[in-house]
Amino acid sequence: MADKKLEQFKEHSRAYNKATKEFVKSADVAGKARDAARARDSAERPALDEAEEKGRARAAESDPQVARDYHRKGSTPRSR
Repeated sequence: MADKKLEQFKEHSRAYNKATKEFVKSADVAGKARDAARARDSAERPALDEAEEKGRARAAESDPQVARDYHRKGSTPRSR
């Protein structure tokens, strides 16, 4: 049973990785980033902030080796 689940996980992982690579190659990633930035600066911001807070609250644990400033524009995780 565990072997079957592991194989399913591997199949889904491969499919996800393939789809992600195709998206990055074919999609207008820079345009999508601009759209996301516009959404953060629009009336959508409260809904986006609420969704982000819910996502962080559901996280099992935080990594003490990573410092995050979620309110800094363009923030990315960085090692302490």
